[in-house]
Amino acid sequence: MCLGINALSLTSANVIYGTTIIDFESLSNNALFGVTVDNQFAGLGVVFSNATAVNPQISLNESQFPPNSPTTVVTNSLTDFTDPVIPLTTFGLTMTLTFTTPVQSVAGFFTYSIFNANLVLNAFDSANQLLASVSSQHSNNTGCYLIDLNDPNSVVCDGDPNSNPNELLQIAGVGNIFSLEINPNGGDFTLDDLTFEPVANSQVPEPGSALLLIAGLVGFVGWQRRSLTRNRRSAH
Repeated sequence: MCLGINALSLTSANVIYGTTIIDFESLSNNALFGVTVDNQFAGLGVVFSNATAVNPQISLNESQFPPNSPTTVVTNSLTDFTDPVIPLTTFGLTMTLTFTTPVQSVAGFFTYSIFNANLVLNAFDSANQLLASVSSQHSNNTGCYLIDLNDPNSVVCDGDPNSNPNELLQIAGVGNIFSLEINPNGGDFTLDDLTFEPVANSQVPEPGSALLLIAGLVGFVGWQRRSLTRNRRSAH
């Protein structure tokens, strides 16, 4: 697989006014197959599955899949090292992000190459019910590259017309998001500068608990009114 607008340079993980930004630079190294990403960012509120961190020094083709900021991105592949001699890498996987506390918005910069389909982000609630979906504008927004590095005229552009790498996709204002599914429909993509904002009060009551709380408050107000009426009658 070939993986390939730079923006503001960010540190490996920033928390700005409750918003967390992860640019994956802390996972940068020279591992041949990249670094499997799972719970490295659990302390910041998110756990990954089917994700591998890559950079130009290893398996990232930065011409087609340029990082949005410094050098490291995550892609939807996973390498099985059961056989250390011939590791097996699986591409085209659906990546899942599970948040340790609910978030009210999530966004990232995506570069993708998909055959006759779009990249789709699906947000789910605590019961794994779909809250909202958003799709990419194109099926391929990879950058241009040179077939012959010595020939500046050998430029090839596989991306769709009017497309650019690092498309910003976001889901917000749909309720409490507990997980995000990034479905490439069998294609490949890179994610950079993941951004999410936790719900203001992470102690979000479940629907049943909220109904019980409301019922209790209504009952308490009713009891107060009846008690006050009795006291007034006794005074007369």
